[in-house]
Amino acid sequence: MKKLCVFCVLCLVCLCELRAGDTVRVSIWDRLWEHRSVVASFVELSYRNPAVRYDRYSSSLTRATVGGQYTSESEPVLLQSGDGEKSIGFQADSYIRKKNYCLWGNALYRNGRVKNLKWNETTDWELLYPYLLADSVGGDLSKEIYSFTGGYAARYESITWGGNFSYEASVAYRGIDPRPKNTTSDLSLSLGLSIPVSPSYLFDISVSGRKYKQTNGIKFYSELGVSKVYHLTGLGMHYNRFAGNNYSTYYNGYEWGGSLGVHTSRSGGFVGNVAYRYFSCEKIISSLNELPMARIGRHTFAGELLYRKSLSGIESWGIKLTGNYELKLGTENIFGDAANQIYPKIGEAEQYSSHVYRLTLSGFYEAVRRKGWNYSVQPRVNYGRVKAEYVYPLREMSVREITPEVALSVSRMSKDWFLRLEIGGNYAMTFDSRLFHTSSSIDDDALLSAWCYNYKNLSSDYVGYYAVFTCSRQIGKKYLLQLDLKGGQYRYNTDIVATDVCAGLSFLF
Repeated sequence: MKKLCVFCVLCLVCLCELRAGDTVRVSIWDRLWEHRSVVASFVELSYRNPAVRYDRYSSSLTRATVGGQYTSESEPVLLQSGDGEKSIGFQADSYIRKKNYCLWGNALYRNGRVKNLKWNETTDWELLYPYLLADSVGGDLSKEIYSFTGGYAARYESITWGGNFSYEASVAYRGIDPRPKNTTSDLSLSLGLSIPVSPSYLFDISVSGRKYKQTNGIKFYSELGVSKVYHLTGLGMHYNRFAGNNYSTYYNGYEWGGSLGVHTSRSGGFVGNVAYRYFSCEKIISSLNELPMARIGRHTFAGELLYRKSLSGIESWGIKLTGNYELKLGTENIFGDAANQIYPKIGEAEQYSSHVYRLTLSGFYEAVRRKGWNYSVQPRVNYGRVKAEYVYPLREMSVREITPEVALSVSRMSKDWFLRLEIGGNYAMTFDSRLFHTSSSIDDDALLSAWCYNYKNLSSDYVGYYAVFTCSRQIGKKYLLQLDLKGGQYRYNTDIVATDVCAGLSFLF
């Protein structure tokens, strides 16, 4: 708690210092509406370029939030994610607009506990899958996260440039056997440039880099025996040779990427962006003299094309098409007999591959009416496909899904109050799902059963719905106190019910 208090105070002091001398003076209500409007959040991929963020907002807004979240699943949808989580935290974020430049920052601290994890003792498991450290017992996992992001963009004559820096660190642990202790560090840097190509449009280019590390180990203190530790290799498989008592591992990874795009400095017009990223990470068993067990290579391609139109500043609408393709390849190293406790590498095999496709068509309509009433509607249709394969013994899994969804909101702004209600829902329909595996002498029945359980839920239809309520009250002329409440539920055809509730109290200026 002492570290949290110091962290919160430092964040608030830094944000207040940044806001000092702010040259853009707009009423707090106008700034809140600009930052929370649908049209402002409609562009997503293009804003990963820090230079493009110069044209994101025309006013400044700072927010400090204390909140908590509670999630619960009647049964885990995915065993590796557990069946619920409780967390509390503090977050401060700011966008500061000056005459010829802008700054932004975000600081976060979160403390929580994930319930009933199974077959996973590794943090960031979705990033590092399939090469996880796991056991059959699992349990609750406590976790603390610290993160900081800072960015700057400036326009010199007609050219805009910007940079963004972010760092996140976490620690996860359990107080009973098996006792994992994981520490992560994730450092990212991106640079961007925007060059005008017409009176209204700019050409955007960016490059990015990332460094990721995790130490991942398990300890046992019970005198009654220990559970078997696995080094998973995907789709219910594991590296049988090193299973048992090799408890200490670490991950060492990096990422690089870039993007090209076009955007408009006005509130309406076309925006387009294509991006590529490559992430590589090696899993090393440190208890076997730094043995490099396996390597992940992930290629990610993303694209966004949209059009926004503003009608006399009262109504606005937009339509957007986004696409994403991810190819992940897993390579296992092959080792000879140990000499002086060192295993010589004699080969490698690309055993695991996965393909993830996502395509989304979305739109919005937003209207500002008389007497402070505002309305919006956001329809969306998502298509997704996941296909994963393990070469030997042959295993395959594929799932396709179409998910239509819609969100409706209404808000009311008066002299001292702002009230907003949003409701939404979706229905996921899966089809053409397939699970296939061949029997082998190295099969592990418990791992195979866990894989089949996950597939059953991934290939299940589900319906989801949620509601969000926001209440803001003006304090003086420059400040707001805001309460945010959100609740939602997902119901799967496998009879799993997942509930999500969160609340936050914010101070805005």
